[in-house]
Amino acid sequence: MTKHDFKLHTLETAPEGSRKSISDVKQKYGRVPNFYAIAAESPAAIQAYAALADIFQATELNATEQNIVILTASVENKCDYCVAAHSRGAKMAGVREDVIKAIADRAPLADQKTEALHRFVTLLVDRRGWLPDDEVQAFLAAGYTKSQLLDVMVGISMKTLSNYINHLSDPPMA
Repeated sequence: MTKHDFKLHTLETAPEGSRKSISDVKQKYGRVPNFYAIAAESPAAIQAYAALADIFQATELNATEQNIVILTASVENKCDYCVAAHSRGAKMAGVREDVIKAIADRAPLADQKTEALHRFVTLLVDRRGWLPDDEVQAFLAAGYTKSQLLDVMVGISMKTLSNYINHLSDPPMA
């Protein structure tokens, strides 16, 4: 069992409404990561996360930018589980090691455009979405669009859901 007695569900133990999601995750990753095994307790939670993940992958942000968003949100939300998982995922997606390390260390990124994204995500999470106009304008001036601004919100929403589930359940790293 995990913190607060959350069960690590399998396909056999998951509620009926979570079984398709668990099956899809297993097919996608070859296993069921512990976050999903816990989220399966609620069909709504696992389905919401899976839907947001699929939607976020289809945004106008490229793979590196998507990884910057989810890793930065996880660092800012202090979710060790997601920082570890997304650091590995970012590396597999081709994100440079210096970028991953800078995000984990809360340091600026060398590239101006991706640093604008990193800063924007950091401020959004830290200030719960309440940004002054000059910060929004700085993000847009770096070459991002208003559509991408909203895409960032999808990624932050997805990560906040998983980060908070992990805070309450403390899944084992695996």
